[in-house]
Amino acid sequence: MNLATLLLGLTRSAAVAAITPFVIAYCIPVLKANVPVNVLLILGTYQLYRKRVG
Repeated sequence: MNLATLLLGLTRSAAVAAITPFVIAYCIPVLKANVPVNVLLILGTYQLYRKRVG
């Protein structure tokens, strides 16, 4: 593991850590507003998953 890779990894982690709260803050109201859509998406994904596994 060289220094450049390590620094790149650290800066990437820092960027993700910095962006995450904003993403969450943006997503929460959107998710609350789209509860029926999310339920449908989750159910649809679950059905697909069950078909693929079963």
